[in-house]
Amino acid sequence: MGKQWELTVLGYTEGDICIAHCLDFDLVAEGKNLTEARDNLVDLVKAHLDYAARNHVGANELLKKGAPKEYWKRYNGLKRKALEQQMESARLSKKDIKKSLSCAHG
Repeated sequence: MGKQWELTVLGYTEGDICIAHCLDFDLVAEGKNLTEARDNLVDLVKAHLDYAARNHVGANELLKKGAPKEYWKRYNGLKRKALEQQMESARLSKKDIKKSLSCAHG
């Protein structure tokens, strides 16, 4: 099995078009829905890596050109928001557990 990479992908819509944007390589694919856009992006990334391998382009050269900072900021903002929501959900769960325990013993 070949080398596995973890790539950063931002999914969003522009009008009726769904976009999957690989921020590491600044590659963009479209689809009717986010799943189709992601699948198209996977094919595009594979073609990109295949081209790089055939033309002896190293990993450092491949990763030199990433997406513009505005897309990374958007991704990081969404990631931060998701983590905050998970933390809030975990806090609520702990409160619910304590409440349930106090009712059971009270």
